[in-house]
Amino acid sequence: MEKKNKDQFVIAHLTDRQHTDEVLAYSIHLAERLRKGLLLLHINDSRYPTLVTDPEAFLKDLQQSAQQQNPQIPVSYAALKGRSPEVIETLPTLLNGVVAVTAASLEAGRKSPLHTKNIIKDYSNSKIAYLVVRVQQPFCPIKHVGLTVDFHRESKEKLIWSSYFSRFGASQLHVIYHDYKDDGLRQKWYNNMRFLHKFYTNLGLTFTPHIVPQKSAAVDADALPFMAESQYDLLVAVTTKEKDILDSILGTQEQRTIRNSQNLPILFLNPRDDIYVLCD
Repeated sequence: MEKKNKDQFVIAHLTDRQHTDEVLAYSIHLAERLRKGLLLLHINDSRYPTLVTDPEAFLKDLQQSAQQQNPQIPVSYAALKGRSPEVIETLPTLLNGVVAVTAASLEAGRKSPLHTKNIIKDYSNSKIAYLVVRVQQPFCPIKHVGLTVDFHRESKEKLIWSSYFSRFGASQLHVIYHDYKDDGLRQKWYNNMRFLHKFYTNLGLTFTPHIVPQKSAAVDADALPFMAESQYDLLVAVTTKEKDILDSILGTQEQRTIRNSQNLPILFLNPRDDIYVLCD
């Protein structure tokens, strides 16, 4: 392990040699935007057949490549061994991570760390946000960020992270929602929107509201086609806090969102009792 200082880091979670370009591109971009260091991580997890026989050499080569792409960003690396969920859970304390970037493939086998279900499981206890990018998709700077607001309390979880893209990267924020007809749901949604408006106003941020037709119960699913058509670059989403029987049968919303046919990167947040605040 090589760790240069105690600064906060964007974690580039690199699972194999074949899929590094996408993860590095977005990790460097986030490190630039958030003004953080970059840490390259490989986890040797016995559950997955690893394609990296010499993790230290693998990460050291990538460190040089990342440093050449942006000499202003301090780049470190760590090769760790253990079960991925347990290692990932320690990222904020062990490696001072603030956000992780990892790659997903719809063609990956069930024993691959690139499989979407494995990513959701491995990051299920993550205390930091994690950005999932699709393999073999060209990098696109994050200029337009979409976040959905529905009637669930967890909608508020997205506000802090969404604000970082505007505060540190001058991204434009787009708030997407359904036009609820039910009075009870509409009131809960309205309360979330009031909270959002107050939060952004206090930070001096603006956003553009968008109503999308309600074709499903989940606003994320309805937002993705709209976002792709509008050429947005990222969706900020919250994972399911309390799963019910229907989630067990049909899968959670995040399991469907991560496999979106629009190939949009998704920044996932796990609901938590304490709010993680990025140091300025």
